[in-house]
Amino acid sequence: MNSESILLPVIPLRGITIFPNMIIHFDIGREKSVASLEQAMLKDGNIFLVTQKDPNLELPEDKNDIYSIGTICKIKQILKLPKGGATRVLVEGIERAEVIDFIVNETFLECNVKKILDKESDVEDKEDTAFVGFKNIEQISTYSLEENLEFFRKLKENYPAKVIIASIMGSNEEEWTKLASLCEKAGADVIECNFSCPQMVGEGLGSDVGINPELVYAYTKAVRKGTKLPILAKMTPNITSMLPPALKAVEAGADGLAAINTIKSIMNVDLNSFSTSPNVSGKSSVGGYSGKAVKPIALRFINEMTFYILP
Repeated sequence: MNSESILLPVIPLRGITIFPNMIIHFDIGREKSVASLEQAMLKDGNIFLVTQKDPNLELPEDKNDIYSIGTICKIKQILKLPKGGATRVLVEGIERAEVIDFIVNETFLECNVKKILDKESDVEDKEDTAFVGFKNIEQISTYSLEENLEFFRKLKENYPAKVIIASIMGSNEEEWTKLASLCEKAGADVIECNFSCPQMVGEGLGSDVGINPELVYAYTKAVRKGTKLPILAKMTPNITSMLPPALKAVEAGADGLAAINTIKSIMNVDLNSFSTSPNVSGKSSVGGYSGKAVKPIALRFINEMTFYILP
């Protein structure tokens, strides 16, 4: 471990943990967290992110309220949200660090930390990181369609050279057409058809679409009706063969295929209570498994489709 400590602005996280090599966004609203973010941007854009032990605690007061290990991150993007005045932050995890001291200043928070030098720290290949995969569960966004479209407009205005991929999901052909059209008008550069979300409950939604070649064809054709942009069909890995729905997507006008999404999974079963992780207010569900563990599965589907779809 490096003997020298460094002082960094810190944001205590509630309910999430960030690891090196992860790129993730999250929302913040606490005044001191926003001030810590601003303080980091005044310097080099580095910030320390660490999970607080009690997510219901309004503000940690000392290092006993946070876990001892966190991640030094680079701030990639900041977006002020129109709803509720929250700030959305996009970060990339750089390296792990140990908390030496937690400092509550008048306006913002800081941590003295020591970098943890893992044996892999000099290897940039993400497949050499310690973690294997993650399970996630999620709910539908609380932001309205118009609010999300406004995010696209502001992103395109602020970053005109960047590519925006709008991932959409409808419940009928009319919705798919409408969403594609609205996203194009809002500044999207590519439309991704989410035929593979493992979290959705309801007939004809998420991965239920991806296992039905006829629905894939109908919805891809509906999206093509609504936009001239490139269409990327995101297929489901929760299927024996991806080829039949993939061929239908291409036939209906898809310009490309994404050969992986998260895989339906259950993990970390407590043998006493039979509950699983992640645990949200005492409840959990089947979730999506991702990370480097699913790459070989994606490569298998790509290999299968290469012989039949590529010219």
